[in-house]
Amino acid sequence: MTTPSTHPAVWCDFNAGGWSGRPDDDCYYVLDRERLKDLKAKAGMKVFLYDDESADGKEVVGIEAELVEDRDSLIAKPLEGAFYHGPRFW
Repeated sequence: MTTPSTHPAVWCDFNAGGWSGRPDDDCYYVLDRERLKDLKAKAGMKVFLYDDESADGKEVVGIEAELVEDRDSLIAKPLEGAFYHGPRFW
């Protein structure tokens, strides 16, 4: 991904991926729940998952994803494409 995303940004812990244990699980499970609430997020919504890449928060790493339901909660399934590395754009 070389250009900024047009989807709303949602912080994600990229270390919290694949928690179901299924070999095909590429979903992320730890998302900013307060931000999702503010967005009135629901399954099917597309978002830009990100985490800070620099201590000052000006550089981020992220990927576009679709929110999916998982037991009374939302998790994020990455869309096809490369990760974005660059300046915060929102």
